[in-house]
Amino acid sequence: MDELIKALRQPALMNHPDWPAVADMEMPARLSCYYTNEKGEEFYWDDVPVLKLDLHRLLLVVEGRHGDPLRMDVHRISSAKNTATGASCQDLFHELARLWRDTHPE
Repeated sequence: MDELIKALRQPALMNHPDWPAVADMEMPARLSCYYTNEKGEEFYWDDVPVLKLDLHRLLLVVEGRHGDPLRMDVHRISSAKNTATGASCQDLFHELARLWRDTHPE
């Protein structure tokens, strides 16, 4: 019960005053990007399907090579492009990270 109460009290991105503008930004169905893991190693991900965005932990869940879900910390994504259009979608991830920092002070 204590864990549930703690989870409900956590700040949410959707309560941020800038959320409506970010919510209107398009989330790509397929993504190409660079991702830096916790060890500092950078990897290029090409044309990976986006499964969902976990707003409670700010993780982008993409489909791995073998169909397994991979969780990417949005703060560690760079040079993101929508592979369907070729357009950059890095602004979306920058804005999500900014709202996260504003609503989740350390």
